[in-house]
Amino acid sequence: MYNLYAIFTVFIIVLGNYTCRCRRTTYENNKISKKPESQINILSYNVQRLPIFFRRDIDINSLIEKYEIICLQEHMSNIRYSIQSYGYNIIHPAAKSYKVVTDSGLTIYSIYQIEFLDFVEYDKSESIDRFADKGFLVVKILDIIVINTHLQAYGSHIKYDQFKQLFDYINSKFNKTIKIIIIGDFNLDLRTMIVEHFDKISPLESTHFDKEPQFIDGAFYRNLNILYTGLEKMDKLTDHFGVCMQLKL
Repeated sequence: MYNLYAIFTVFIIVLGNYTCRCRRTTYENNKISKKPESQINILSYNVQRLPIFFRRDIDINSLIEKYEIICLQEHMSNIRYSIQSYGYNIIHPAAKSYKVVTDSGLTIYSIYQIEFLDFVEYDKSESIDRFADKGFLVVKILDIIVINTHLQAYGSHIKYDQFKQLFDYINSKFNKTIKIIIIGDFNLDLRTMIVEHFDKISPLESTHFDKEPQFIDGAFYRNLNILYTGLEKMDKLTDHFGVCMQLKL
């Protein structure tokens, strides 16, 4: 049984490296530079665009006029080129490990310049999630540190370890006066998660695939003036709703 599992694992890795070979280079398009308005609209959305799913692309046209910053999860590298011509700067980190099938699926779009700071892999992962390069993407947009992440989908102890690694990194890198927002699909009930010196956004029922409401998409932030938070209910392209917010500069 162990040998069969080992053979299957090798097969998946080889297949993934072949089908997603473009992911080995970080894609960055930073040609657009616009002056900020007094308010910024941000969207976080798990688009569930995995390599094994033949889903159509996200309808970016419906978002262009509404959001200056868009953070996507499960937006894998083989489709990232489909929306690069719509007037956004883009950052999509390459996979660091050759032991994974695909990259992190984390992408950030912004009408403002994006300064890439870091991409950090999570130390622990298990089940099917270990075939993706799970981690968090760290950028600077204007004077705000923006971190996009997607935690382990299965195994609660792994999720908490990843959550701790994320905030240990933040506390070691950024002092408490810096404007920062950590956004994404946490796969944890954000109503129960408390982080010292951070406020949080945990809107009502951000998913629609379970009988019980899920509160797993949202954000943690500090030193930001959040004016509005809510859900972007698109056409059920995915099993998540987008989490939207407006902040005042």
